[in-house]
Amino acid sequence: MKRSIAILLLGAPAAFGFAPSPLPQHPSSTSLFMAKRGKGLSIDGDGSNNKLSKPKSISGSETQNSTPKKTNWAKTTIPSIKSLPKETNSVQVVETNVPSLINKGTNPAGAVSIVNYNDKTYCFSSACGSCKIPLTKAKVLDPTEATGEDARLQCDFCGATYNLRTGSPVEKESGKLFGFLFSKSDTVSLPVYGLGEQGGKVFINVP
Repeated sequence: MKRSIAILLLGAPAAFGFAPSPLPQHPSSTSLFMAKRGKGLSIDGDGSNNKLSKPKSISGSETQNSTPKKTNWAKTTIPSIKSLPKETNSVQVVETNVPSLINKGTNPAGAVSIVNYNDKTYCFSSACGSCKIPLTKAKVLDPTEATGEDARLQCDFCGATYNLRTGSPVEKESGKLFGFLFSKSDTVSLPVYGLGEQGGKVFINVP
């Protein structure tokens, strides 16, 4: 009799349309959404779905970066991808407080530069690769035949000009007052960084 009652009670939930809730499924790993080094970060309109994609590039535009670089993702103090600057075609500075980017004398907060161009977000060094002057007043220039669909960035001090996506030096747009002082540095690249988001935290790849 007791066994019959027990069987009846165990079967009751199914009989009345109820079933135990399944245990939550925990993924084996959390996906890291990222924009790889030198590639744009595309953010959907309201930011509810961060879609990261690679901008189109021309053949040969990644010659300098053709060899894969070692990844080194570090967590930043940037609140979220949505908090990144929204201004377009101008250089904005964001503090990351990442130790490898900090220089107590010139960059105490580990700041990086951010540019939004054609719905893509690019991240690179806060200072010019050639003259080491901050790029806060650098100009974002349209692409040329040499850079294909990639925009350019020109330092307002020395005139050094870079491919915005790859950081590779390109022909200067025009001369600058102090440009001749840094002519030997015209072949120096501009460090570019990857951005990513994981678990609501923003990461930066500093190779």
